[in-house]
Amino acid sequence: MGNNLKKMNKNIIALELGTNTMKLVIGDVKKDELVIRKVILNPMPISLYANGEIMDMDGLSANLKHLIKNNKIHEKKCFCCIESGQIITRDVSVPSSNKETLQDMAKYEVEQFLPIDMENYSVQSVVMKELEIEDKPFAEMLVTAVPKRLIGQIHTLIHKAGLEPVVLDTQANTFAKLIENQRRLNGNDYHRENTVAFIDLGYEKVRISIFQKGKMRFQRLLDFGGKDIDQNISKFASMPLDEAQRSKMSIHNLNYPVNELTEEGKVVNIIKSTLDHWFEEITKVFRYYSSRNAVAGQVEYIYIYGGLSKINGFEDYIQSVFNLPTERIKKVSSVTLDQQGQLDLTEILNALGVMYRR
Repeated sequence: MGNNLKKMNKNIIALELGTNTMKLVIGDVKKDELVIRKVILNPMPISLYANGEIMDMDGLSANLKHLIKNNKIHEKKCFCCIESGQIITRDVSVPSSNKETLQDMAKYEVEQFLPIDMENYSVQSVVMKELEIEDKPFAEMLVTAVPKRLIGQIHTLIHKAGLEPVVLDTQANTFAKLIENQRRLNGNDYHRENTVAFIDLGYEKVRISIFQKGKMRFQRLLDFGGKDIDQNISKFASMPLDEAQRSKMSIHNLNYPVNELTEEGKVVNIIKSTLDHWFEEITKVFRYYSSRNAVAGQVEYIYIYGGLSKINGFEDYIQSVFNLPTERIKKVSSVTLDQQGQLDLTEILNALGVMYRR
């Protein structure tokens, strides 16, 4: 068993599929350390993949196979993580006197208020915290249900690309595993004892994960992302979408005063206007968490990550809006490179997390 585990933890391809980017991370797991040998970020061709759904199996598998060949990747074991609006997550509280039935009870609770056939989903539950209700033990659980159809698509894709599917997980779960294995972020202790919000600023979605005492206690997926900023810039600044994407990332600083009549001034104002709507929704999530967790209290610290977080001045802008210390994640303590060099990890954290197995 030990030798099998050691073999499984070597020569891993961690694959993260996104509407905008396909990410591959090649490396090994040594105890609790991730040793990374190669990182590949490849733009996802249009119309191949969206919202967790493979739109063109032959096109996407050929693209992945081409990526593997061109980068001289010889590893075969593939650990994959996905995000999709079709993945269902719910918080439920169930009696916990019988630990063996927790998973079944959590699944039953979800079935009661969702008009879906759970037989079409692969369901997993994680205990978020234990509590007492009227002097009886209960467990608060996060239930995740992934459509079996999506799982089948991913398995087919990996096989067609000539790889061996080993693990398929959700981005929320892989990120939780990564952070729960850390003591330091960006070279500093990361406030494990506090209530900390991690905001994944993705292309299609924004995900909020709230950790308390080093454990994930809550997560929400919000239905907006970088694509909405691109579309707004394209529409209101009258430029093609690809130019809008470039202009978004090339502004000097989101916080600097700009001439509203210049092109950059227009872009900055459009970004801020879009973000103001996002921040209203994020504030609602923070308040909801605080209302349900009186002991944990309010969010005290914010970390941001994902491609959008690299916009110049983004972390300072969030800090000024929420009046909370904010950092963009660039380094995590458990990740090392087997060659000298610097690597900004902010865009590959989910892929790194899938390499950990609980």
